[in-house]
Amino acid sequence: MTTYQRLVHLFQDNLTYGLQLARAQLHVNPADSTQTLVLLRMLPAPVGDDPRIDLMEASALIGQDLPKARAAAQKAIAKASAQRASLMVARGYGILCQQDSAVGVPMDQSISECNLARNSYISAGDLNNAARTLNDLAAIYYQRGDLAKAQTMWQEAIEVFRRVGDTQGLAASANNVGDVLLTRGKLDEARKLLEQSVAGYSLIGDRVGVALAMVDLGQAALQKGDLPSAKSNYEQAITIATQAADKSATAYGLAGLGDVFIEQDQLAAARKQYEMVLKLRKEIGEKQGILQTRVALARLAIDEGHAQDGEMEARQCLNELHQEQLPDDEIGAGLVLADALLKLSKNVDAKQELVALRPLEEKTLNRELQLRFSLEFAKVLLAEPDLNSSRTLLDAVSKEAEAGGLAGLTWEAQMVRAKVRGEAGDVPGATHQLSLVEEQERSAGFLLLARKADATTRFWANSGK
Repeated sequence: MTTYQRLVHLFQDNLTYGLQLARAQLHVNPADSTQTLVLLRMLPAPVGDDPRIDLMEASALIGQDLPKARAAAQKAIAKASAQRASLMVARGYGILCQQDSAVGVPMDQSISECNLARNSYISAGDLNNAARTLNDLAAIYYQRGDLAKAQTMWQEAIEVFRRVGDTQGLAASANNVGDVLLTRGKLDEARKLLEQSVAGYSLIGDRVGVALAMVDLGQAALQKGDLPSAKSNYEQAITIATQAADKSATAYGLAGLGDVFIEQDQLAAARKQYEMVLKLRKEIGEKQGILQTRVALARLAIDEGHAQDGEMEARQCLNELHQEQLPDDEIGAGLVLADALLKLSKNVDAKQELVALRPLEEKTLNRELQLRFSLEFAKVLLAEPDLNSSRTLLDAVSKEAEAGGLAGLTWEAQMVRAKVRGEAGDVPGATHQLSLVEEQERSAGFLLLARKADATTRFWANSGK
């Protein structure tokens, strides 16, 4: 970067040197990159009105302000189209493709923008950027729950990145395939790929990439019940993302830390994290992220004892996620809604919500969502009460969650299984089972679950069962 600074100082009217400096500054301090672009715009026309400046501005604004980033990309597309500069048009559409899923662009439009970029790159013989666009197109399918198609695309992109030696592309692809494996419940395989991604991003100094991969590592650790590792990864991700001034990556780290605080029964701390996340995501304009955060806050409201508030917010989010065609997120909101309804003794309504979600649940490849759906349905069956059906379902959930290393989910299933046992009349056996689970939860720091187990035991003791 020092070399570019010297060149810009010596040749202040050279656009190429200025853009190279802005690109180098982008991974270190986006604010410096933005300031360099301001200076470039002050150059006499036509240099100061070059679409490459708009493209660089769009890249600098990603992670800061998505509507402004998209506006800059669209401005570049218009200028480059007038100049018949096909590669710059491709770059503009590539930037739109990269951010479409975050801002709620309809899927048909997203696919069209991605294909416009990719086909232009292929026509120009730029296979590397064509593969990068394929990477972004795959992310759209991933967000819509089509993991198989996304993984196939990412694997195809990896082959190109290997041929051309694109370290950043390989790091991104390793991260993306790691995300698929994580979603499908293959935690150990996911962790290996995510660690490769961190190493690749570190090699080229891509701090935002490192931060996002560490967020995913935190999620893997959280699902395995390793709260110290999860918290460490999230905190490191927040530090790195904050230093890189990337609000989006920072928000992901804060959201993960909020999840850890919930498990540790630090609900006030969790609310603080989620509220910061919501503020950041509103500033950026990440529509999907905003809805995900609102669902997290609805879940938190239930744990705080405000099930009615949780019901209202989860229902509203559910409707919006349905409109946005985000099936996995819709399932997640529906599970929070069903839980709120059960807490409010609206058992029939809870079952109706789950039955309505069944078609989505049957299609999802998200292993944790599949198991959580079964767990929530078992709770509904317990409330009916249909103890035999509930017990059968819980046995399957517990077995599969334990086999997959999903510690928290395993303990939750065992706790509900103990409740079924107690409702069937074996309170001493159920109490013993709960005490064993509670001991494991406390040992791992899952204090919210431990508190719930203890509350059930106290309820049985006080009711004379």
